[in-house]
Amino acid sequence: MPRRRDRMLALGGLLPAAGLLYAMMARPRINQWGATNQEHRATWPGDRLLAQPGYVWTNAVTIQRPADQVWPWLVQLGQGRGGLYSYDWLENLVGCDIHSADRILPQFQQPLRVGGRVIRMAQYAPSNPVALFEPGRALVLGGVNDADADLAAGRPSSTWAFIVHPVDQHTTRLLIRSRGSSRIGPIQGPIQFVMQRKAMVGIKQRAEGTWSPSPVDVVEPLLWLLTAGVLVAASARVLVQREQWWRPYLVAAGATVALPWLLFWQPPIALGAVVDGVLLLALIDRRRPRLLATGGRRRR
Repeated sequence: MPRRRDRMLALGGLLPAAGLLYAMMARPRINQWGATNQEHRATWPGDRLLAQPGYVWTNAVTIQRPADQVWPWLVQLGQGRGGLYSYDWLENLVGCDIHSADRILPQFQQPLRVGGRVIRMAQYAPSNPVALFEPGRALVLGGVNDADADLAAGRPSSTWAFIVHPVDQHTTRLLIRSRGSSRIGPIQGPIQFVMQRKAMVGIKQRAEGTWSPSPVDVVEPLLWLLTAGVLVAASARVLVQREQWWRPYLVAAGATVALPWLLFWQPPIALGAVVDGVLLLALIDRRRPRLLATGGRRRR
């Protein structure tokens, strides 16, 4: 029977496997979701402010509306303004006080100045200062700790650009581009991508007039939380369960694969629910080997 140390080593083996899965499958999606190779390699507003970034992420979505009908949703971005157009209830679960608008708010349509600190992503977080503002074209935010002098001189520590690019009179490409060199950037990248992808879809739906409250916006994050809970519970059972510890170990391995799949690929809700249901049922299954369950063979 494996000792606890051996079971800990088995659990530890899931970490490099998860890292490899993330690097090979999830990271490319984060770096270039929805964007073409040409869009990813192109120079966009704000790029010249940061010459040699350590990372570049370009996400894009097509909106079937003219650019001048998409831009107003971007310029009113922020907590206490138009919101973030993402998972409001999930943001508010950690006290962000986000309420995304379902209409254009005239009071937030005025031009923004470089250095202006009105774009806040959470009630308790510092504002993201404006590093570049091109009316009708681009809103580029700098790092939260950038000094006003550095912003005025065009030297932000990072850039987070929201860009509307007209394809024709009726179609627009919305691009969100992140560039920076800090070590924390790649660490926060997965969380930013999950919320940012939803924000882009939210802006698209609002601009096209198709947005409405949906149970999917609640159920989808709940599936993520359930999968994470199964992963933690299964890992704990591996450490404390001496007999048939491989059962919860397989559940932990399955959850390790399922969690990034749910987060970064956003499969249909029904399919995600089935996967989570299978993992949960496997976790609570406490069947023992037949001989142990029956007390062994009875002697004649």
